[in-house]
Amino acid sequence: MSEGRFASLADEVLMRFGIFVVFAVKQLLLSLAAGPAAVAMGAHANGNPLTDRMLKIGLIASVTKAGMEAHIGFVACGGRKVSVLLIFALLFSTTGMAALITAQVS
Repeated sequence: MSEGRFASLADEVLMRFGIFVVFAVKQLLLSLAAGPAAVAMGAHANGNPLTDRMLKIGLIASVTKAGMEAHIGFVACGGRKVSVLLIFALLFSTTGMAALITAQVS
């Protein structure tokens, strides 16, 4: 492998990682607003008063979910086995989490 090919490959890897970091940070920032907003909407729909504790729990839950999704993306960048990624995607995706929460609540 020549020096030029190695440099271009390293640049491409750094560029992809940089794009991943930008999207992961964007997801975390959007989750900072979405979690408390979802809690406020749920409290309003149920007719309950909104408390600081509810907002904190919504914030922690949404940021945790975004962090799990960022972890999945980071593992995918590392080239792990597909079966492990499928398990992560099922457990930590929005659909998978909804299924787990529904199973726990019912």
